Amino acid sequence: LHYSLHSFPTRRSSDLSGVTAGVYGTESLTPRLQIGSDGRVISSVEVEMRYPRGYVSGFVGARNETAPSSFVIGDGAVRSETNTTNINSSSFFYKSFSSWTQGVGSSVSPVGSLDTGTVINSRWYYAFVIKNPATGAVDILTSLSPTSPVMPTGFTEKRLVWCIFRETGGTIRNFESAGSGDTVRVEWVNKIADVNQSNISFTAGVNQTFPIAAPALRNIASLNGFASVSSVNFNLYISSPLGANEAASDVSGRVTALSLTTAGARFNAEVTNAGTIYFGIDVSTSVDNVKISTAGFTWFR
Repeated sequence: LHYSLHSFPTRRSSDLSGVTAGVYGTESLTPRLQIGSDGRVISSVEVEMRYPRGYVSGFVGARNETAPSSFVIGDGAVRSETNTTNINSSSFFYKSFSSWTQGVGSSVSPVGSLDTGTVINSRWYYAFVIKNPATGAVDILTSLSPTSPVMPTGFTEKRLVWCIFRETGGTIRNFESAGSGDTVRVEWVNKIADVNQSNISFTAGVNQTFPIAAPALRNIASLNGFASVSSVNFNLYISSPLGANEAASDVSGRVTALSLTTAGARFNAEVTNAGTIYFGIDVSTSVDNVKISTAGFTWFR
């Protein structure tokens, strides 16, 4: 038997005409993959995957019990609103309502979060996680606007992650929360009495519009409602302003509660960024008493 030995050509760097030297990967400041002019990998690190559009995990808020006029936002990970970058943080941010200062702070020494102006009591504030793409820095910013905060220099990426209500005295309205993903439940520790009115005049088929203790975000509010009308049967109908302003009707099923003289119910209503609900009774007379309290809300972040 005759064998012939064949030598295989060695591929030289000059043969790699299709290889362009450079750094590949855009989701982090750290080079993900660096290739030299000879086609060899010079350096590489673990590739960070893009989160799906709208992704959110963590960044849940709470009142800072050490200093109840401030708050804390936990660690988390989100996709930016522009869907251009991931925003990650392993830190807890302790923030006050003084002017924004970069830093995580502490429970005894929270640092500022306010985007512009001076803080106002009895108002909703909206907390954004923000990122400076040039430095990779991540921080928390609060604003009266749920959509357009005034961003600090260099911070161009953001995502709304929480909402906070400052009471008349400047403390944060206390709440418990559940959930850390795209759906979170906020329950007020003390239920908020939004409406407590007597002798309200109603026109048949026309609902009242009442404000409730829910943020200027589309959410589902959990409410307790009560009404009384002396010696008159009535239907009570509480509905969302996202739909038509329809009158109460037991025939059409537009009824939250039925009663001879007094009705009460626990109900959920989807609300708009105006934070209001429709409240209707099928009588064209004055109503002795109407009470509505807000227990909390479910927010789809």
